[in-house]
Amino acid sequence: MKNYSKYILYFFPILIWAIVYFGFSFDGLYGQDAYEYLRYTEALKTFFITGKNPGDYFWGVYYPVFGSVLSFIIPNIALALQLISAFSLVITSIYVDKIIKLVYKENTKRSISFLCFTLSPIVLIHSLLVMSDC
Repeated sequence: MKNYSKYILYFFPILIWAIVYFGFSFDGLYGQDAYEYLRYTEALKTFFITGKNPGDYFWGVYYPVFGSVLSFIIPNIALALQLISAFSLVITSIYVDKIIKLVYKENTKRSISFLCFTLSPIVLIHSLLVMSDC
């Protein structure tokens, strides 16, 4: 049987997100940019359902597109956008760990470097917000 304990570390950001979301009722909407992402995601969802033009948008559209598609599964659009941010930290953390393994082939404490990236304030904060940029 494989040892899956090393993979638990990857989902640490999701645990932090769950504590912040459910424990403090923080929906990730902070600042006018987050509300613009939310507005355009709702407009895209309406576009997918009715065909109504979503209007102009200044930023890149991938984040709202993924949010609107995910909102068909998770009805709370703010939650869907926040989960995209949290899962992007999980994916980024996995690739940081892979890069550390590639660069430092000897058996070192890679989990320390991994946790220093994952728990760095700017990265952790932006993984809890409804934003696609930092």
